[in-house]
Amino acid sequence: VVVPFPPPAARVDIIGDPPVGMSNPVWVDGQWVFRGRRWTWEPGEWQTLKPKSAYAYPRVVRRSDGQLVWFEGTFRVVRGLP
Repeated sequence: VVVPFPPPAARVDIIGDPPVGMSNPVWVDGQWVFRGRRWTWEPGEWQTLKPKSAYAYPRVVRRSDGQLVWFEGTFRVVRGLP
């Protein structure tokens, strides 16, 4: 997503224990998400780590034409992982 300006600094998440009974829990940090014309904070949460997956952290990248592009943090399937 092309964004007009970068997100603010990350906020602090208080990490509690994972939910009882959750299999293979992993904490995912909170992140700023661009909605419409502004950044909104989504707090961190416990998620179940699926087999052969890895987390790609959110990023903002400046393209060669000067525009900023935002990539939301997400899980991806990675070939070669056990």
